[in-house]
Amino acid sequence: GDRVGIWAPNGTQFYLSTLAAARAGMISVVINPAYQIPEIEYAIKKVGVKAIYIPERYLSQRYYEMLAQLAPELATSKPGELQSSKLPSLSAVIVDSESGGKLPGTVQYQDLFTLSSSEDQSKIESLQSQISPDSGVNIQFTSGTTGQPKAALMSHYGFVNNGIHIGFRNEFNLKDHRICVQTPFFHVFGMVIGIVAAMSYGTTLVLPGPGFKVAESLDAIDKEKCTVIYGTPT
Repeated sequence: GDRVGIWAPNGTQFYLSTLAAARAGMISVVINPAYQIPEIEYAIKKVGVKAIYIPERYLSQRYYEMLAQLAPELATSKPGELQSSKLPSLSAVIVDSESGGKLPGTVQYQDLFTLSSSEDQSKIESLQSQISPDSGVNIQFTSGTTGQPKAALMSHYGFVNNGIHIGFRNEFNLKDHRICVQTPFFHVFGMVIGIVAAMSYGTTLVLPGPGFKVAESLDAIDKEKCTVIYGTPT
């Protein structure tokens, strides 16, 4: 399937984009939101990302500006019709802009909910029977500590199987839980142990914020009565 990049911090947009891509038979490519220009260029080229979802900005990151530096053609392109000499695979940039206005050459994230026709939805439904358990569903990049990051492809079977067994091991099948997710969705911890395991058992995910902040996590744990906390030592 076509590769759909998600270059963003945690949020409902990340969650929905991942599931939507899987449902449509596409492969989500989850990308570290801290990546800089050389790293995002490498990631897009490495796996041939065709469309990418980004927020306009997060903290010091200016995602649209960085993509526009890599692909100056974006400024004069029609939405979904980018033709970039440096990023030849990329044709669509989907942005969740802070102002709600469209940035040049992009599709506004909120517009995705009204763009599809009944015919488009029927096509997606007809694709369901063509998606096998062994079809690719997600690509994650390794940390790249000893060289360029490697792109690891995961299957629908691997995703679901891991989610079910991890959820069972954590006894999500015995009672309703509310999980405070402090781990990033671009990592297997947040993606599989977080999203897929919770979805397999109807467990609630609580996102304190787009990134880890102690005060926000403590507040979410208290207000949402979380019974499980996801986090790492560092």
